[in-house]
Amino acid sequence: MEVAYLPLVEYLNRSVPEVHVQLRVLTQAEMEHALALGELDFVFTNPSHFMLLRHQAKLTGAIASLVRMEKTQAVSTLGGVIFTSRHHPEIQTLSDIKGRILGIPGKTFLGGYQAQAYELLQADIQLPQDVAVLHELDTHDEVVRAVLAGKVDVGFVRTSVIESMTSEKKIDAADLKIINPQSHPGFPFLVSTRLYPEWAFAAISGRVSNRTQNRLAAALLLVEPDSSVAKAAGISGFTVSGDYLPVQDLARALRLPPFEKRPAFTATDVLSKWSWQIGTSLSISVLVALVSILLFVSRRQISQQRNIERMHLAALGEGVFGVDLEDRCTFINPAALTMLGYAEHEVIGQNQHALFHHHHPDERAYEVADCPIYQSLCDGVIRQADDWFIRKDGTGFHVSMVATPLVIGSRKIGAVVAFQDISERKALEERLNTLATIDVLTGLPNRRHFFLRMTDELARIKRKEDSVVSLLMLDLDHFKKINDTYGHAAGDAVLKNFSSLLQKDLRETDLAGRIGGEEFAVTMPGCTRDSAIERAQRLRKMVADGQLAHDGVVIHYTVSIGVTQFSAQDANPDIALARADAALYRAKEKRNCVAT
Repeated sequence: MEVAYLPLVEYLNRSVPEVHVQLRVLTQAEMEHALALGELDFVFTNPSHFMLLRHQAKLTGAIASLVRMEKTQAVSTLGGVIFTSRHHPEIQTLSDIKGRILGIPGKTFLGGYQAQAYELLQADIQLPQDVAVLHELDTHDEVVRAVLAGKVDVGFVRTSVIESMTSEKKIDAADLKIINPQSHPGFPFLVSTRLYPEWAFAAISGRVSNRTQNRLAAALLLVEPDSSVAKAAGISGFTVSGDYLPVQDLARALRLPPFEKRPAFTATDVLSKWSWQIGTSLSISVLVALVSILLFVSRRQISQQRNIERMHLAALGEGVFGVDLEDRCTFINPAALTMLGYAEHEVIGQNQHALFHHHHPDERAYEVADCPIYQSLCDGVIRQADDWFIRKDGTGFHVSMVATPLVIGSRKIGAVVAFQDISERKALEERLNTLATIDVLTGLPNRRHFFLRMTDELARIKRKEDSVVSLLMLDLDHFKKINDTYGHAAGDAVLKNFSSLLQKDLRETDLAGRIGGEEFAVTMPGCTRDSAIERAQRLRKMVADGQLAHDGVVIHYTVSIGVTQFSAQDANPDIALARADAALYRAKEKRNCVAT
């Protein structure tokens, strides 16, 4: 682990020179001890452990989430796989797991145990009491081998493990059968559960400035999949923070730390804990007086329980409200009222969608059929989504919400919605996205963003045979001499001046980007080779005839330009770029020249 991630630490120190990052590789227990002693500024850990540390050590939200490289696939989420041998025809569904021998890599694994346990809990199967034996086998590979050898009936592993063992020819995937298979758009691996974000990179609250956090987050987002940093760690890079609320919901449901001491009773707990006593008492009661006393006591307990639940709702920091089958609000807690700006009597009995969920951030009407809350009322499926709520004063804010249907027996009675204001997270994502796509000095798209757009243009040409797109490669002549003669500040001024001139001649469909120190590129959709040469000559002359006054001196500079066109036969944008680069090389031989 230390060898794998030291290149990332060295990269962060180069990218953010005002801080010095040091790497400590710790077990979970060692990390918690170091946090208690105040020895850490950042942590990088798995989602379950991250949620525990947020409660123990007051972490910030994740400033970036890991994107793994699984063989050739980049994935930012993970899930769990539930499987058995194909020789077990009697095991087909989740309910068939009851009473079986179960193999897992360990109870601390999110993808290897907790995700599957949560999925089973939704199907009213509790672990470990509802299986015959629960074997902890230490590694994912051992679980797979144990299922194939018939030592256990059912196994749990993290997503991508089966594909990895298959590609390494350790197993034949055809010998396995996936239970409760799920399909998630864009997710390439076998999976039996919902998906959760990958490892979180987070800061300790109050120890590091917001500016440093943002700089480090930006540096992490700029790690390229083919860089030596990513290859050393076996990752694809990092992305903006994933939504870790589902991990917290899982921990609450399974009563994992830090939620193992949550309030002793909820309505579900009362029913599950006392229903058999109540039923037995009723069945053996023959005296009306005893039945009356029992009913009186039961009503009193329910009243006390409701009071406790109201106090819990009032104490929650996140907003919570309930709706009936007509989408009318039945209750709402103070935190939700504060965020929405309403009084309780203005909300109860009102349709939630019409009251504070009626349009999108861009003012488009929000159709009721598209509302996740309404959809959960219709089909009884739990939904998690980032959405948009509107306050009483008409202003809106971003929320992360979970809509959970309320079902008694087989009858739906409504839903409960929990939500958090994520406006700060959304604003940070927008800032980080800007840092990840825009060159700070010139304001032009950076190399990474420009190459993505080039890929889009090439795909469009392959779809439409009559499409033409010209490509310019531009390089400022003798730029090193400008830096050596006038200083780097003057060099920066020249780059900004040239970027300004370049953008003056762009059409709305054109895209210019800075792809290197003094190298720029422009895509020109719908522009023929002759038109591209004419425009390149016009730009070259405008630069050569101009001058830049900087710090008391006048600087003249020129530009060389290579011109080519995309071809439907190009396998990838690099081929067109190589042609443009070759043309630029011919132009650079003469300087202040356009070549094809």
